[in-house]
Amino acid sequence: MHRVLVPTLIIALFLFACQGGDSNAEETTEKQDTAQSGLVYYELLSSGAQSGISEPMDLIIESEQEFDSIWQEHYSYLDAKTMPPDIDFDEEIVIGIFLGEQPTTGYWVRLDSVYVTGDEHIVALTVNEGPEEGKPVLQVLTQPFVMAVMEKTDKDIRFDLRVEE
Repeated sequence: MHRVLVPTLIIALFLFACQGGDSNAEETTEKQDTAQSGLVYYELLSSGAQSGISEPMDLIIESEQEFDSIWQEHYSYLDAKTMPPDIDFDEEIVIGIFLGEQPTTGYWVRLDSVYVTGDEHIVALTVNEGPEEGKPVLQVLTQPFVMAVMEKTDKDIRFDLRVEE
């Protein structure tokens, strides 16, 4: 029985290991696929309901100094200092959407896509009008946001907010 089991396990482990791919190759393929479809590749940096930024704003961040400043303000509600991720601002920019302070939980913003149309890059987002009726909420202040990094562009960038009821 061991004569069959051991070689079978070795083959199974080998096949399992071969299924893992090169993540860089997958990312490159994903970037090529999105570029061919008119979509622009982006990487989500952070999203959630808590931010030190309490005023509504849409940001296009093109420098490390500006990004460091926004990152520190965004995470200022935490006791521990949070280091910003490394961004190559020669090749990339950061986009940020902050909904401002909301009176309860149940508010959110979602980055749906970034795509090219004519002379513009469109950042398509969905936001909700507030908590779903009848759902319980916490009486706590929230600051919904989303931040992403995308390739630098010479085209205008326009935020297109779709409200979901």
